Order: sequence, then structure tokens, then C-alpha cells
Amino acid sequence: MPEHIVVSWSGGKDSALTLQHLSRAPSIVIAGLLTTITRDYDRISIHGVRRRLLAAQVRALGYPLFEVEIEPSCTNDQYEGAFRSAMARIRAEAPQVTTIAFGDLFLED
Repeated sequence: MPEHIVVSWSGGKDSALTLQHLSRAPSIVIAGLLTTITRDYDRISIHGVRRRLLAAQVRALGYPLFEVEIEPSCTNDQYEGAFRSAMARIRAEAPQVTTIAFGDLFLED
């Protein structure tokens, strides 16, 4: 039985490479993309990718998008609350999802 995964999506190369790698695995079904949006800036929080470019990426990839919306100066508690809300949406819309894949690299330099 395949594993249903949501891929954390920053709009950058690391998340794109993660998606590419996972989508080739026969035992994995990509159930959607998860991204954090900063409301007032209307951009992906990590890389600052504009929301309209995100929309184009999502259209081209053809996966559902699950958004974590945060305020520009949100606290960690607020972020966690927004993340929990996104998780509730994923559970409601894609109950078969068991995993979120994060593919961002952490480099010392």
C-alpha cells in the first residue's frame, strides 16, 4: 500500500528536488504541497516567492496546496497554531496522509 505524503514547499530548488525524488518512488503518492505564506507580504515566508508565482508552480505541478498563513511578526505560538490549522485541513481533505516531507538543506556556510 503506498504512503501518502505532503511535501513542504518553499518554492525553491531543495523542495523541488525533494518533490522530484519522492514522485519517482512507486511506493509514494504525493497528496499535496504545504507552504507558509506571510499575509501582508503575500509571499512564501522562507524564500519570499510571490504568491502569484506560487500559484503558477501549483498549477504546473497539479497538486493540491495547503497553506499555513502567518502574520509578518508572528510569534512561535502563533506559527504553531497556524500550522495545526493547516494540519487539520490536511486531515479533513486528505485523511490518507501520514507524512510531511521536508527537503530543505541546512548548510554550515
